[in-house]
Amino acid sequence: MLRDILTASQNWASAAHYGKTHNGHPTFEHLTEVVTKIYEFDNDEEVIAAGWLHDTLKYTDTQSWEISKTLSRRAARIVELVTDPPGYNRLDIKAELYKNLWNESNAFIRADAGFLKSVDRFCNQRNAIATLNTEKIATYIAEFPDFIRFVANQMMHPTYRPGRHRLWTQLFQQYQEMVRTLDGDLR
Repeated sequence: MLRDILTASQNWASAAHYGKTHNGHPTFEHLTEVVTKIYEFDNDEEVIAAGWLHDTLKYTDTQSWEISKTLSRRAARIVELVTDPPGYNRLDIKAELYKNLWNESNAFIRADAGFLKSVDRFCNQRNAIATLNTEKIATYIAEFPDFIRFVANQMMHPTYRPGRHRLWTQLFQQYQEMVRTLDGDLR
C-alpha cells in the first residue's frame, strides 16, 4: 500500500469510538480483540483495516465513501457487508445482512466479509460466555444455524485463505460451550 493502512485504520477507529462502549467495555477493546483474532488466521492489511472499522458505520457518523477514499474500496466494501442494516427487530436485521452478503458479486470480498463477521461473532460470543450473559448466549444459540449457513460458510468459499478453516472449528466448539453454559445455568 502507498501508506500505512493499518496505522490509519487503527487511529481512525480509536478516534471514532472514543468514549463509546461495547458490552460494558470501551469499544476500542472490542476492536482490538477482533483484530487480534484476525491475526490468528490472516495478515491481509485490508481485512485487518476492515476489522478496526467494522463497527464505525453502525455506531459513528462515518460514511462508507470516507473509508473508500481514505483507505481502500475493498476495505470499505467489507465494512459495508458486515454492518447490520437498519431495522426494527434483530431477525429482520440479520436476514437483510445475510441477503446483502450473499448478493455480493465479488467472491473474494464475500469470503473476507464472511471471515470478518465470523471473527466478530466469535469475540461477541466469547464475551457473552465470559460474563455469563444468558440472554445473549440464548440469542447466539438460536441464531447459530443461520449464521453458519449464511455468514461463516462464506469464509469457506474456494477463495478463502489457508488457516481460516480453524475459525470454523472454533465457532462450533464455542457453540457447544454456549449450549453447556446455558444448560448449566438452567439447572
